[in-house]
Amino acid sequence: MLKGKNIIILLIVLVALFSCGAKKKPAAEASPASSASASDAATDTASDANAAASADIVKPEHIVISGNQISVRDGDGKVKSISPVVPSNTPEEVAYALAMQTVGNIRGIYSEVYGREIKQAPTDSEMGAFLQGVLDAYSGQEIEYEYFMEIGNKLKADSDAAVAKLAEEAKSYFETLATRPGIIKTNSGLMYEIVSEGTGNGGITESSKVNVDYVMSVYKKGEPNDMVQADKNEGIEFRVSNLIPGAIEGIKLMKEGAEYIFYINPELGYGPVAVSPVIGPNSYLIFKVKVNKIVVEEKAVAPAAQEPAQEPAQEPVQESAN
Repeated sequence: MLKGKNIIILLIVLVALFSCGAKKKPAAEASPASSASASDAATDTASDANAAASADIVKPEHIVISGNQISVRDGDGKVKSISPVVPSNTPEEVAYALAMQTVGNIRGIYSEVYGREIKQAPTDSEMGAFLQGVLDAYSGQEIEYEYFMEIGNKLKADSDAAVAKLAEEAKSYFETLATRPGIIKTNSGLMYEIVSEGTGNGGITESSKVNVDYVMSVYKKGEPNDMVQADKNEGIEFRVSNLIPGAIEGIKLMKEGAEYIFYINPELGYGPVAVSPVIGPNSYLIFKVKVNKIVVEEKAVAPAAQEPAQEPAQEPVQESAN
């Protein structure tokens, strides 16, 4: 069953169902929608007949949420009460799925650009702006293409600033690592610490195939242990040459049974390329790896050359004595 929080979904469904095409920029005098008390709701409903005739009442749209029910008064002064419903047919299921995905996208943007927890609720003002957009779309208003692009440019600027801030924090952290006891730095800039030396075979080369356990994380200040896990595997086999430069250099230093932690800067990692939702452009990586064994590959044996089949000898043809 749908719960109280799913009123957000209902509102997004209204956007999906009643808005399309390019939309116009909201009027400057329009204020974000805000919650009103239950008494305000009763007053709004009772005065509905006079609302359309009163410009002062019509200008700010009103939204009242009571439990799972929402009462809205649009720009024409009409009040509508709507409750969330469990989808019972395909159009409703489509609307519900789009609403769920939209909320997920909003949370993802807030998390990636503004560093919030993925499940963190919007602020009151953000919710008010969201509801205002729903009402405007529901009443048929349109947003100009230029305004839509303006929002995109602002979001990109915020995103670029967030990425730059994270990169600067990570760079500063890696610089301090070089002075920490137990950290070894190579000529390339790769840094590592030895958790366990290992007692097995060494001699790993780029062409070697290895079986390893690993955890790949991205440095991110403020997260638990200042890192976010990006990938994890146990007992996986791969050829060393298929890895990023920092991992290639690092694993070649190891023996069977060894466990190292590598600190890989962007130049030795993925560079300016975003390879996953966690590993973004210019990420500073923390790669913890244990070499279980060097995989001994059997050499392919070429099939023995076969001698060409000999044709049966033909008996000489004897000429007739005639």
